[in-house]
Parts: sequence; C-alpha cells; structure tokens
Amino acid sequence: MRHTNTPQAPARSTTAVPRGAVTRRTALRAGAALGATAGVLATAQSAHADAAAGGHRRLALARGGRTSYTVYVGADESPIARHAAQELVDYLGEITDASFPLVVAPEPPQSGPLIVVGRHNPVAISADLPLADVSDDGFCLRTVDTGADADDRASILIAGAGDRGTLYGAYWFLDRLCGVRWFGPEYTVVPRQRVLTLRQSDLNAVKVPGFRFREVFAADGADPAYRHRNLLNGNSHHLRERPSPPELDTWSDYWPYEAHNFHQIVSDQSLWHGGQLLAMEQATRDQASAELIQRIDAKIEEGRDPSFGFSQMDWSWQPDADSAAFADAHGGALSAPIIDMLNEVADEVGQVIPEARLATLAYQFTFRPPTGLAVSDRVLITAAPIWADFAHPLFGEGNPETAADLDGWTQLTDQIVVWTYNTNFENYLLPFPNWWTMCESLKQLAERSVQGYFGQAAWDNGGGAETAELRAWVLARLLWDPELEPDELIREFVDNYYGAGGTQVYEYLELLADSVTSTGAELPCYISSVAPAYLPFETVRQADLLLDRAERNVRRDETLLKHVRILRMGLDMVVLLRRNELTRVAAEHDVRWDLEIDRRIARFNGALDASGMTAFREILAGAALGDVDWLRRLVSITPSPAQPPAEVAGLPASDWVDYQELDFTLYPLNADVVEDAAASSGYAARMTGGSIDWGIQLELSLLPPDIDWTVYVVVRADTQSEDPTARAMSIGVHPPFGNYIDLRVGDFSDGAFHTIEVPGTYRSDSAEVVWVQPPGTAAISHLYVDRIFAVRA
Repeated sequence: MRHTNTPQAPARSTTAVPRGAVTRRTALRAGAALGATAGVLATAQSAHADAAAGGHRRLALARGGRTSYTVYVGADESPIARHAAQELVDYLGEITDASFPLVVAPEPPQSGPLIVVGRHNPVAISADLPLADVSDDGFCLRTVDTGADADDRASILIAGAGDRGTLYGAYWFLDRLCGVRWFGPEYTVVPRQRVLTLRQSDLNAVKVPGFRFREVFAADGADPAYRHRNLLNGNSHHLRERPSPPELDTWSDYWPYEAHNFHQIVSDQSLWHGGQLLAMEQATRDQASAELIQRIDAKIEEGRDPSFGFSQMDWSWQPDADSAAFADAHGGALSAPIIDMLNEVADEVGQVIPEARLATLAYQFTFRPPTGLAVSDRVLITAAPIWADFAHPLFGEGNPETAADLDGWTQLTDQIVVWTYNTNFENYLLPFPNWWTMCESLKQLAERSVQGYFGQAAWDNGGGAETAELRAWVLARLLWDPELEPDELIREFVDNYYGAGGTQVYEYLELLADSVTSTGAELPCYISSVAPAYLPFETVRQADLLLDRAERNVRRDETLLKHVRILRMGLDMVVLLRRNELTRVAAEHDVRWDLEIDRRIARFNGALDASGMTAFREILAGAALGDVDWLRRLVSITPSPAQPPAEVAGLPASDWVDYQELDFTLYPLNADVVEDAAASSGYAARMTGGSIDWGIQLELSLLPPDIDWTVYVVVRADTQSEDPTARAMSIGVHPPFGNYIDLRVGDFSDGAFHTIEVPGTYRSDSAEVVWVQPPGTAAISHLYVDRIFAVRA
C-alpha cells in the first residue's frame, strides 16, 4: 500500500494509492542520432566547484505537473542501473504528477536538463568522480550546468562505484531529498508536491554507509525490493537461496555467513570430540582446508566472493586435552584453539586461493576472546552476544561481560560482524521493549568501527512479529548513518505507519520501555512467560488503554487500523492468556477494567489472519512448535467459572489460590488445552502419554509473596496398560532436580480427576516451576491437568 501526502500535511492525513497505480514506462530507446554531447560535457567538470558558490541555489525538477528533466541511463548499464533509473521515473512522476521521460542510449540527449544514472556514460566519465574512494554501496551526487541562462536547469548525476551504489544513490535521492519513505514492504509514503525543488548543495556529495554490511534478518522485511530501498545490502542464510529479480540481484558478499558447520566441513567423525572438533589435530585442519577450497571454488564459479564461514556447531564443547591446554595458555578462552585452527586453515586455503577469506563465530563458549593470540587478516569474526541483557546497550553497566568481550575482539581484529538479537524467540508476539537500547547498541558498534551488523529478529514466522517494520526501518536508517537521532526516527515511523494513532503508539512504546527500567527486568532473547516482570498489571492496563485510543483514532482508515491491530495482537495475547490473573488483581484493587474477552478474541484472530503469521515462535525444533492454530485455540477458549476445590472448603479466600489452564506454561509440541466436561472450568491441559517433556508447568512466581504454600495438582489419565504398577506420570518442582513423585496407572484406573499433593512447601521465590511429565510409554494415551491450586501452609 502506498500513501501520498502534501508537504504541509502530516503523513497521517494521507490518501491511499495502490503501488500498481504507477505504470509509466516512457522509455525512449534512442541511439546516437540524439546528437553529440559536447555541450553537456564541457561543463560537467566545473559544476561541482560552482555548487559551493551557489549553496542556496535550488533546482526545479517539476512545476505544476510539468518537468523539463529527462532521466538518462547509458546503453551499457546493467539491469540494476536501468532499474534505478526506472524507479526515479516512477516515483518522481508520482510525487509531481509530471511525466519524466527515460532515455536509454549511448549518448545523452543534448537538449534540456538530465538526471543521469550510472557511471557507464559520457557524462559520468567526464565528471571525474572519486569512485575509487567509495565502497561498493557508496555513490556520488553531482550537478552539471547545462546553460548559463538557466539558473535552475542544471543536470543531476547519480553514480556509484558499482551497480549497487548506483541503485542506492537513486533510492537515497528519492528518500532523503524527495521525501519518499518505504516504511514497510507494503506501505510506502509518497509526498505530493506540485512544485519540487532541491538545493544544489544537497546534490553535490559523496555518500558512504556507516556499516559495510547491513542486514535486518526478519520475515517482515524479507522482500528484496524493500531491503534495497532501505539500503540494506545483506542477503544471507535462506534468503540467499531465493532467486532475486535480475534488477535487484546485487548483494554484499562481505560477510561469509555460513555457520554451525564444523561437522559438515570436517566429516570424518574420528576428528570430532566433545560436540565439536579436535581443533589442535593436524588432520582436522588439513581436512578443513581441502573441503573449504572446494566450497570456495564453487562460489567463485557462481561469480561470488571467495569466502566461506567455518564455525562451531550450535551446542556446547567438552574439549580434548590438547585443545583445553591451548585454551588455558591463552587466558582460559575456548576460542583460542578455534582461532588458532582458523588462522592455519585460512593460510592453507590462501596458498591455493589468494583472495580467500574465512569467518568464524565468537558465540557462547567461544565468545570470550583469547589472550596472546592474533587473528589472521584472512579471518573475520562473527561476534554473537546471545546471552546479553537487551534491556541495556551492549556496552555499559548493564552488560559488563558482554562489553568486555566485544571490546576484546575489537582489539584483536578490525574485521568483525556483530550478530545480535532483536526479538524474543520463544514468542514473536510478546512485546520486546528494546526499541531505544537496540539503537544505542548499534551506535556503540559504529563507534568501535565494527564492519557489519546482522540483526536477527523474527525470521521464520511469515510476518506479523511485534513492531517488526519499526525495527527494520529504524535500524536501516542508523546502519547507513549512525549519527542520526533514534528517537526522531521512532517518532517519524509511528506518526506515519500508525497515522492518527501514532501519538498513542509512541506513548505505548515509552510506557513499556520505562517499565523495563523501573522494574529492573532483564530482557533476554528467550522469554517463555507471558507475564515477564516488565508487564505488571498496571502497565498492561495502561498499554491497553493507549492502544484503545490509537484504534479509535484510525478507525476510518482500513490500512492504518490494520497496522494498529497487528501491533495490538501481542498485548491482546497477553491479556487473553492472563485473563484470570488480571481479573483477580483488578477485583482486589477495585479497578474497573472490562477485558471484553469475546471482542478481544475476535480482534486477535482477525489480526492474526491479516498479519500472515505462520509461526508464533522460532521453529528450529519443528514447525509444530510455533503452530499459530495452537495459539489461536489457546487464546480463544472461554472457560466457565470454576468452583473451589473441595480441599479448601471453609477457608477464607486469602488462604488459597487457584490456577487454571490459561495460567499454565504449555509446550506446543505436545501440550494443548481441550474441552473436558469433568474439569472445573470445562477445559483441561492435555499431554500425550508418549512424551517425556515437562510440557505443562506453573511458574511459582505467580504465588502470592511472603507466604508458605502447599501445592496441589488435579490430574487424570486415560490408561491403557493392564499393569497397575506401570508409571502413569510424574509431578515435581524444579529446582532442584529429583524433587518429584511418580504416580501409577492404578491410581487413575477410574478415569476421574485426582488431587495430588506436591511434597514440601513453597514460596513465590523458593523455586521456579511445578511440572507434570507423562511416562513416555503407552501406559496411558493422555494425561489431563484440570487445575493447580495452593493452600496456605
């Protein structure tokens, strides 16, 4: 969806125009008959010098729906440069209602001012651009005077050192100078300006990105056109396997992104040890060198960069004696034997392929840098701070160990890509309030001259992750120019993407970010609970009120209403899954808050459909783990009010507390909620008997504080074994391990629910969870948990 607006009006007052409405294809494929170019070229070299003297001079690209400008691209330019020219034609036409002709020819038109695109043409060649001084993504803007009697009719030259630089020059021109904003793959804001003038001083510059490699790895931003329009040059992992259109097939190969492949590169299992490799063994290094030479040769044949990633498997390492001894000799860092291996392998590969480069991870057990060991110039370090607290910037008091390790790597090499994390992988919908801290972290990396940024977000979910478009757009701006002010970018995004609801959405973001600070909550990238410390009752209630107002403010705009409701999906999920707790707390504090359960369920399901989400959490362990229909069923249940259990008869309400299926933490692979007429609410949590997971849990932090409690679990089972002594299930509390009881098939032969007392007494801070585990056999087909309740001890 594309929105257009006048320069005076806020973006929230836009009128929607379909992207396909722009269909102008006014290409004039003229030849040399257009005439000689001497008149243009004679002034090309002097235009840049003249610009300094005329810094306030403005060029009129269009007035009143007319333009004298022609977009010109050389006949020898690639499909990428031609596409850049066509994008200029389309968007300038949409901005001004003027028709900008496109000429593709060996020689430029002799009459009228031009917008020249690319470096393979007489104008660019004569301009003597400093292209050797810019990166692959950098570009030059220049003005070329076409006549002394035409103060506002200079030609404009946009040329990159490579095709990608030219493409980015065109997009930078449209975005930063003309006001086009690609806020989402399906949402673009285009200003309507009958008079479009640009300062000549803005058109004489050299632009290079702050980071050499820039990728926001998110399903919501996977569209190649969207990424290029926001100057994101990364195309790694599974995206690399998707063919890009020829006009967009230009991506950075700076980062060899292949990872977790030790066992694929070194396939001889006799060289494996402790989950990884015998890093100090010469045979390991020789086999790695031979395999990497083959793989890099294959890349070269495809026209790609001679580089490859070679890094640890995605689990721990129990090193062999030689590797451990080498680590001990270099500060106790397990990265030392890995780096030593990479250094030697890179040198061996380099003797065969002189341009070759390797990359390896600094991640988990290798995140700590070694002492007394250099990193080869042929080796790039991918530093992945997965255990950081993303409530705080990477460098500072909130992440002292992470900061020290990252700084240690920057002292060893200047070839670093940071692989960081901008989502909660256990629930892509749960609000993850790192919007400002992620920006501060990025700026800190720029200050340390880190070369690349890979921001992993919700990457395997089809779309719909919380604030995914905001993250992608804001990060893209900062990756190009880290000096920009994050808060201004966030405000610009919400005011445009949410229109008249932008003010409330900004306040919502502030509320949640402030709650992280005030509660002292940590923000790891794995959060299983929908009741994290930063979402207490009052924060959730205030957030809901803000998004209520935002929704009302955009109710007449179908597109903006969709944006707000998809944003609200995460909060609706929290409210629906915590409805029992929120209702109880509201009653205890005499707070009026109608949760509007039926309406909220309908809104959530509608937004879930509109979002295109295919997985609500990371699905590396299997697609069923993130099954959106599982989540849909869970949030959509409508339990009946449960009667108190018989065990609490006569007790005051303050002496017991009840938890139902919506209060449990459930593991999607093998736990579900089903209707059960025998259950106190009409529903029960269910697991299959063949599982051995602790798939149904209750977090003991939910217990009222400062009280000792006895905990009871109400369960039943569909038994299948005729052996009454066969194990039917186990119930326990963790930590510690070993604190559990086994229950037998004979205990459940009647098919009824039974109340099981968990041994011991517990407080809200004395342990983590109560858990229920099936037997992992056919002794039962299913077990069911009706409720878990606690009685004051």
